[in-house]
Amino acid sequence: MMRLLSLIMAASLVTAEDSITFGGLHTHKPGLKLRITQAVSDLVKENLLQYGIAYMNFDLKIPESGEYKISSFPLYTDVHYWNLRYDVFQIDIHKAALNYTAMVIDDAPVVYLSLPVVEHWRVGFDYFFQYMFDYEGRFDFDFRNMFALVTTTLKATSDGHLFPQLHDLKIDISKAELFHSDWFAEFMYRQLFDLAKYTVMNAYNTFGADIINHNLYAITKYITNE
Repeated sequence: MMRLLSLIMAASLVTAEDSITFGGLHTHKPGLKLRITQAVSDLVKENLLQYGIAYMNFDLKIPESGEYKISSFPLYTDVHYWNLRYDVFQIDIHKAALNYTAMVIDDAPVVYLSLPVVEHWRVGFDYFFQYMFDYEGRFDFDFRNMFALVTTTLKATSDGHLFPQLHDLKIDISKAELFHSDWFAEFMYRQLFDLAKYTVMNAYNTFGADIINHNLYAITKYITNE
């Protein structure tokens, strides 16, 4: 009888090994404690899928009109906007992944986190601003398939504080697009928009982890009220 039970348990373990994906990655199957942690993260992911996106869209309140001040050389102006309209956020939580693994390059143990930030979101508004001349029209911004990939390690201070350190940070906002009510203005504004988009993306992908790491310890102390 005991042998029969052991065979049944072994068969169930083999089935679980082959069929269950932990942390969203098929090739990494960590130990029992980490599997429990990842099971909790999967539970959180499923609850976010069912309730979180709806709550986020409900809480998202952007004023329909207002003023935005730009103070960055060489542009100093106040942008007035009105008639702002936006779609609900569309996020595919199923594409999120959390795993505990090691980097191939330096064999560092890391927490691997893949975040589908925005699957689709569109926002548009009428605008007016002055910069040597008067400029007005309507902008529409379309954000699609944006995601971030983060790997983190843990560091400790001499007094025993544990805090995260980014090992890698990769973001992709390349599919964001700008539209304008006038075709020539759209062509001109797209040059500036694409330049800013790729500059920000490449800057974060190249230097983002190092820059953010300088403040992570202070941020964790602030969050934990220490």
